[in-house]
Amino acid sequence: MATHLDHTPEKGAANGLATLDGSVLVPVAQLPAATTIAQGAVELATDGEVAAGVVVQGNDARLADARTPTNHAASHQNGGVDEVATATPAANAIPKAAGDGELVAGWLKSMVGDSGAGGVKGAVPAPATGDAAAHKYLDAGGAWTEPVDATSVAAAGAVMDSDFTPGEGFMRKTGAGTYTAVKSNLTGVAAPGAGNDSTQGYGVSSIWIDEVLNKVYSCADASVGAAVWIDQGNGAAGPVGMVWQGPWLDATGYVVNDVVENDDSSWICIQAHTSAPVTEPGVGASYTSVWELVSGGTGVVSVGGTAPIVSSGGVNPVISISTMVGATGGGAGASGSVPQPVAGQQGFLLLGNGVWTDPATIATGSAYQVASALDPIATSSLTDAPIPGLTLTPPAGTYLVVWGATISHNKSGQTAFGSVWVGGAQIAYTERQIGGQANNLGNASSQAIVTVNGSQAIEARWRVSSNSGGGMGSSPGPRSLTILKVA
Repeated sequence: MATHLDHTPEKGAANGLATLDGSVLVPVAQLPAATTIAQGAVELATDGEVAAGVVVQGNDARLADARTPTNHAASHQNGGVDEVATATPAANAIPKAAGDGELVAGWLKSMVGDSGAGGVKGAVPAPATGDAAAHKYLDAGGAWTEPVDATSVAAAGAVMDSDFTPGEGFMRKTGAGTYTAVKSNLTGVAAPGAGNDSTQGYGVSSIWIDEVLNKVYSCADASVGAAVWIDQGNGAAGPVGMVWQGPWLDATGYVVNDVVENDDSSWICIQAHTSAPVTEPGVGASYTSVWELVSGGTGVVSVGGTAPIVSSGGVNPVISISTMVGATGGGAGASGSVPQPVAGQQGFLLLGNGVWTDPATIATGSAYQVASALDPIATSSLTDAPIPGLTLTPPAGTYLVVWGATISHNKSGQTAFGSVWVGGAQIAYTERQIGGQANNLGNASSQAIVTVNGSQAIEARWRVSSNSGGGMGSSPGPRSLTILKVA
């Protein structure tokens, strides 16, 4: 027979059995309250209730009061009630520029200089007072450093400011990375002597200036007690040159070698005097005692040994030179200035007889002939064709032939050719070519010794390598063919 225990006394007691209410449920009082970390009984809030420990129900009116969020960015900006950024550096803070518009240094990581394993980028250290005046620079080690120059510690072999004084003046290199100070005396009051030697700092090429006598000396040997100084003076005075005084003037003092112009002639003074009508060059009764003709009139300038004329007062002297004398069949000519060509003789030649001569008038059969032209020409011929104006048919004989012309091709990569032809045959080795770049002007010329029978023409011909696409050779004009009989 089963035994039933009576637990009635333990119902609702601590550590006892829970009791059931009329609904056969455990009374709320016997349940633990729910917390944020533990399960338990909860109390539902009435509509709008704000008491602690109650749970808002879904039909609470507050849940139906939907509202659009208001704009509040301004409150987070500079000066806002809940500003986000800060000018004071702090961990995980948002940086804000200071009053000057710049971030303070604390916001930036500082540069770490290289010590052998590489550095770290960041803000450079602030230069100290005087760093700019000292021309300091930021080195890779992260420090402001004074340059190594003539006033600071220098590398071996460098020239230092302390190595020489202003009186020494300059340095002379004596070897690889080695120098020596060369002392000079720029304010001497007497000439240097044998005792002004290396013991006083002087050396070869030292300079000594004697300010009293206005002399300059250079040291050729600085041996102790036997220094040698060379006077760099002006040397012996040279001959006095002519001094141009412009037009002759009355009542004017003139000295020897003064040169004047009077009546289209130049005169040199041979006796100092004060001018008067009786001494007017070439006119006065006694001018020959004080003046001598230099040029003009019937006189001729003497070239050999005559000192040069020196212009005075900005007036240039007019000196005449005798004109050349042409040769004749019976005698040689004389040297002198060439005769003046007149208008229209720009293409003429000066012959040995002293006459400017039109080449076209030189008789056929003479030893010397020229064919020339100036008009622009062009060709697209692929075979050699005569160059207009460059053809001569001389008498039988042997001739030196020289031709020349300025030629170009109007297409890049194409070439123009020119050569000497005799009796319809090209003379070997006389062909010249111009080309490569479009319209690149070049001077083409060649020469040859040829023999003709009296009926054969000597001519210059030309052609082009290609005339495709309108290609052609051209000459702006100047061209000539010259022959000289040699046998």
